[in-house]
Formats: sequence, structure tokens, C-alpha cells
Amino acid sequence: MWLAEKLLAGAIALEDFRRIVLPRRLGGEALVHQLGAVREELVKYLQQVLDLIGTAPTVIKEALTELEYRT
Repeated sequence: MWLAEKLLAGAIALEDFRRIVLPRRLGGEALVHQLGAVREELVKYLQQVLDLIGTAPTVIKEALTELEYRT
């Protein structure tokens, strides 16, 4: 889980993942649609945006220096 958190950290900062979900949309089909849209954007981020070569040194550095693992 720790590695997944590191890979997704960049996605969380993107505007597509910071949409405001209105309380009235937190149920039923609207929520299912919202979850599907977020999943699609997440997959697109992992496949097209995430630079694995650029991310690897950061992950290594954090793995060696991070003292607390929450997951």
C-alpha cells in the first residue's frame, strides 16, 4: 500500500481528482458515475502521465528516509 500511495500522490494534486462532490450527489447512480469518472482519470494518470523513471528516485529516497509507515 505504501508504494501505491507514493504512485498516486501526483494524481491527488491534479484538478481532475479535486472535484467538489455535492452532498446530494453522494448516493445512487450519481455516486456510481462519479466513482467511474475518477477511476477512468486515475487509470489515465497511471498509464499516460506518471513518469516512472522520474518517480523512481523520489520513491527510493522516501523509502530510505520515511520513518512511519501507516499502511
